[in-house]
Amino acid sequence: MALTLPAEKTASAGSALSAVPLLQTTTALLLIIVLLVLVGWLIRKQRPGRTYGPLNITASLSVGPREKIVLLALPDCQLLLGITAQQITHLHTLPAEEGTQGTEDGSAAGMPFADRLRALLEKRALHK
Repeated sequence: MALTLPAEKTASAGSALSAVPLLQTTTALLLIIVLLVLVGWLIRKQRPGRTYGPLNITASLSVGPREKIVLLALPDCQLLLGITAQQITHLHTLPAEEGTQGTEDGSAAGMPFADRLRALLEKRALHK
């Protein structure tokens, strides 16, 4: 009997030792996956406005799961577009000067989309 006890202890110690590397590997893999997801989210949040040649998306507002309003800057004007999964609708045209002037303090770039749109439309209404 003395010979069987150490063999049983060795087998249980071996299974415990093999569980530690498995746990470490699983933890490291989960950490890498979480890190990749976090970096992807940060890159998506920090990217500047997208530019496509003379076209520049200056602001975007999501109004539904598949709908958004986009302010598109062209060299001679700015277009306010409604975008859905099926179509793109022209909502309003603004002169290019209004979008580049910003507000009284010149902070158009840091304004949220809704405030920026409201300021542009109020300025447009005052000039009529």
